[in-house]
Amino acid sequence: MHASGNAGAQVTFAVPANTSYIVINGTTGPEHGPITITMSPQLDRAGYSFENTVNASRPFRSTGRLAFVQLKPDELYTAKLATSNGAGHTGAGLHDVTFYSAFS
Repeated sequence: MHASGNAGAQVTFAVPANTSYIVINGTTGPEHGPITITMSPQLDRAGYSFENTVNASRPFRSTGRLAFVQLKPDELYTAKLATSNGAGHTGAGLHDVTFYSAFS
């Protein structure tokens, strides 16, 4: 999977059944800003719902891990990544998502 977009862009994808955790990799760089990752249904970690905002701004362009998300394998999830409309943030890049299962 590779996706790129301007500020305000978003991508939504279904997480395969029996997924225990996912790793999301994308582009970071000086023109990138916050990327909000939301899982549906909401993950509940000790009373807190999961919505993670990752700052993809770096001094130079690179690819790297944006998030590592632990999931309940008996639930079906949808993930949404949305970019910021902030000043100076002109885009974002999603390179790949890896799905892991604890089941063999």
